[in-house]
Amino acid sequence: MVHNPDRSTKAVFSIYEKDDWAAGYDLVIHDECSADVTDRPYVARILQAHRDGVPAVNLHCAMHSYRWSDFRQPVPVGNDNAGWYEMLGLQSTGHGPQAPIDVTYTGTAHPVTRGLSSWRTINEELYNN
Repeated sequence: MVHNPDRSTKAVFSIYEKDDWAAGYDLVIHDECSADVTDRPYVARILQAHRDGVPAVNLHCAMHSYRWSDFRQPVPVGNDNAGWYEMLGLQSTGHGPQAPIDVTYTGTAHPVTRGLSSWRTINEELYNN
């Protein structure tokens, strides 16, 4: 686990400074909130690990990280600022008001969800798009 106490939207992580930063990891969980980090080589290094096959799980504000230009407008695939969205599989531009969210497991036979029960979150933000 890598932690950065910076709670701003400009948090950077020293692990991403190395080209092989994901070596040895089976999975990366992105939970950073780096919406104002726009250094292209830095972001390219992060993305390269995932292009090379390391899976990612993206939580909460990680959906809004590493974006630049007019990110509130649709970003075409292949654009200079599309890499993070392409890795996520969607372009998220915001979230609605906080409210409880019902979590319902539909694939309960899958090894990841086997034994889990449906539940309701506390007030949480549901990301749009």
